[in-house]
Amino acid sequence: MESLLSQDIWVAAILGSIVTATLNSIYRRLSAIMVLAKHHSRQRIRVWYYKRVKRKLLRIQEAHCDPLVAQRELSRCATYHALFLASIALFPCVLISVLVAFPEVKAAITETMAICSIPIFAFEIPWVVKSRFLDDLTKYRKRKRERQTRGQQNDSMAAVAA
Repeated sequence: MESLLSQDIWVAAILGSIVTATLNSIYRRLSAIMVLAKHHSRQRIRVWYYKRVKRKLLRIQEAHCDPLVAQRELSRCATYHALFLASIALFPCVLISVLVAFPEVKAAITETMAICSIPIFAFEIPWVVKSRFLDDLTKYRKRKRERQTRGQQNDSMAAVAA
């Protein structure tokens, strides 16, 4: 009975209750903040995405209207592709030269290969981006041409019917 009435147990019980109540209120506040942050971040991501799509469509329209811009994008894509293939071809040479010049890096061959492959990715990513842009430009031109031919067919059918 004396153990139930000791001061240590009461202090521990009171402190435990206070900590539990405090953590409960902190949890409620944090969960409300997280819900708000989730909503706002989703909205910001959506705004960022639509701005990006709009900017891309404007670039496609500009390239469609100006053949010089389309040709420039095509030449950039071809240049990135050539640099990408050259970096792949030169990768073994670069790796061997690094291993010969710095023999102490043989112990960390995986990291050395990762560092030596950076030029490959540095040319692959812009090439893929430009290639995707040219694919979208091609689709846009094809759709535009189909709309124009449909519009001309509808105009000629209306003229025949009249």
